[in-house]
Amino acid sequence: MHDNEEYLVPDELQKALIIAGMREIERHGLADFSLRRVAADCSVSCAAPYRHFKNKSELILAIIFYVNQRRELLENQIIECFEGDIRRTVTELCVANVRFFAANPNFRHIMLLDAASLDEDQRAAQSRMFSRLSELISSLTGDKDEGERRAVAARAMILGFTHMLGSGELQNNDKIFDDIRRSFEKIFE
Repeated sequence: MHDNEEYLVPDELQKALIIAGMREIERHGLADFSLRRVAADCSVSCAAPYRHFKNKSELILAIIFYVNQRRELLENQIIECFEGDIRRTVTELCVANVRFFAANPNFRHIMLLDAASLDEDQRAAQSRMFSRLSELISSLTGDKDEGERRAVAARAMILGFTHMLGSGELQNNDKIFDDIRRSFEKIFE
């Protein structure tokens, strides 16, 4: 597996290729993903992506790492802010994930990639997205099985609320986020 540090976006073109790759996934999915279209989206030659990534698979892995890195920055801030109060930490992490993915539709598509369509390294990177939250939930419950059940419920709620906000079914406002927070608080009681 590749080290996440390997993808710390060293230059603007690499970042542009990663962002264009996210748009490509949103528009065409993984099955029809085209490095040629990614290059065209960045107004660079077809060879340019290969100067930064060995192949399409490595670009997709870099995209997943890119999303994870941004999400982990937020995660670290919340963990630091609510240190010592694990129930509040997991609740706020869940709410922050909903806000994060609702505010970043391109990132949401990466979170929702079908694991069966990913290679082993990509699946491992994608599964990291909620691993820390799952660990914290397990430590909150003190029971591994119960922790896993609640972690699955929390992830399902994150996905569901994110989808509902993205589709317009829920309005993105403070009242809705108060309701979302209360929903998460209930599963961590």
